[in-house]
Amino acid sequence: MREFGELEHKLFELISMAATVQGCSKFFENCGILTSAEEKFLSLIGQRERVTISEIATELKMTKSAASQFVDKLVEKKYVERKVDTVDRRKAYSSLTILGREIFEKGKNCKDDLIIKFRQEVGVDEHKFIGVMTVIIECLRKHYKEISERH
Repeated sequence: MREFGELEHKLFELISMAATVQGCSKFFENCGILTSAEEKFLSLIGQRERVTISEIATELKMTKSAASQFVDKLVEKKYVERKVDTVDRRKAYSSLTILGREIFEKGKNCKDDLIIKFRQEVGVDEHKFIGVMTVIIECLRKHYKEISERH
C-alpha cells in the first residue's frame, strides 16, 4: 500500500481531535487495534528505526519521565523493546518488537483505508484533500481550544 506521509498524519490528527471533541478518545481501540495513546507512541516509534525517550518526549510535548513510563507499559505489553547503545551506554533506544511492528502496520493500514475512503467521498485529488483537511484541523483546533477553556 502507498505511503501517505503528510496526508496520513493530518487524517490521524483530524480523527483524534474529532474523537476528543465528541468524547470518544479511543478511536483506535474502537477499531479493535490500539488506544489512541498507544497508537501515537507506536506510530512515532514505528516511523523510525529507533528513538530515544528524549526524542519521544520532545515530539509528543511531554516530560521525559511521562514518556519513559508510557514506553515501559508498551515494553510490558511486548510492543516495544529497549536497547542500550553499544557505543554510548548512557543512551537507550526504543524500537518496535515483531508484535509491535505487526500492530503498527495494522493501524497504518486502517488509516490508509480511511484516507482512501474519505478522499473518494470528498471527490478531490490528494493535494486538494490535504488543503481541505488542513482547514478542518485548524477549525477544530480553534473550537477545541474554546471548549477546553470553558471547562
